[in-house]
Amino acid sequence: LDARFAQRPHAYARLRQIADMMDQAIVQGCTADQAEAQAVEQIRHLGWDLLSDWAQEKQQQSLAAARLAHPKASQHAKKVTWFTTFGAVEICEQLLRLFRRGAQLRHFCLAAGVRHQGYSRPLQRVLADFGAEASFQAATLLVKEHYGVLVPISALRQQTLRHGRAITALADPQKARAATQLITEMDGSMIPVMEPGGGHDRRKGKRLFWREVKLCCARPVGSVQTRYGATLGNATTAGWLWQEVARSSGLNPKTRVHGLGDG
Repeated sequence: LDARFAQRPHAYARLRQIADMMDQAIVQGCTADQAEAQAVEQIRHLGWDLLSDWAQEKQQQSLAAARLAHPKASQHAKKVTWFTTFGAVEICEQLLRLFRRGAQLRHFCLAAGVRHQGYSRPLQRVLADFGAEASFQAATLLVKEHYGVLVPISALRQQTLRHGRAITALADPQKARAATQLITEMDGSMIPVMEPGGGHDRRKGKRLFWREVKLCCARPVGSVQTRYGATLGNATTAGWLWQEVARSSGLNPKTRVHGLGDG
C-alpha cells in the first residue's frame, strides 16, 4: 500500500483516517447507526480525495501530451472547479497558449470532459431526481441530507428544467421531414380530477375539483398526420411541449407557421 499510494497522498491519508475511525467506533461503544453515519461521512471524504488525486494525475498526463504536440507554446495557470456528488473539486490547470496572442489549449478540461463551474453527470442526475419530486428549495435540503453537498437553488432548478425539457415521447425532430408550412394550435380545457381523502381510508372524503389541461397539435399543410401534446403544467411547460410537437411535425427555421387561436 505504501508503494501503490505513494503518488496519491490524499487518498492514502483518508485510508488511515478510516482505520482510525473504526478503532474509535469500537472503543467508544458506538451503536450501529452511529457507526454507519461515521462510515458514510468517511466514504464521502474518500471519494473527494480520490477525485482530487485523479485530477492531479490527469493534469500531468494531459500536460505532457500537449507539450509534445506544441513544444513552443507558453504556459500559464488557471483555476478550474467543477461540482460532483462528493463536493466541489478544484485544480490549478496548466494552460498552453500558442504564440503571444494565440488560442488557449485547455488540455485538461478537454481530456477530462469537465468545464469550470460545471456539474458532473452523476450530480446532474441527483439534482434532477430530487428536483422533479419536490420544490426546488426542499430538494436542495434533500441533496444536502443524502449526499452532504450544498447546491444553490438556482443551480438545482436549472439542471432539473434542462433535463426535463429533454424528456419527450414524441418523434425524433431530427428524423422529421421538413415542413414548408405548418398549421398549429393550443387551447385549454377543464377536466375533473378526483383527490383522494385523508386518514386511514383514502376512499372516504374524496374531493372533486377541476384543472386545466393544455392541448396542442401541429401538422404540415396537405398532411393528414397530426401530432398532439397535452400537459397539466404551467404556461412555461406548455410552451416547451408545444415547441417539441411542432418540431416533431417538421418545424424548421424556414417553415411558415399558421397559428390558430381564440381569446
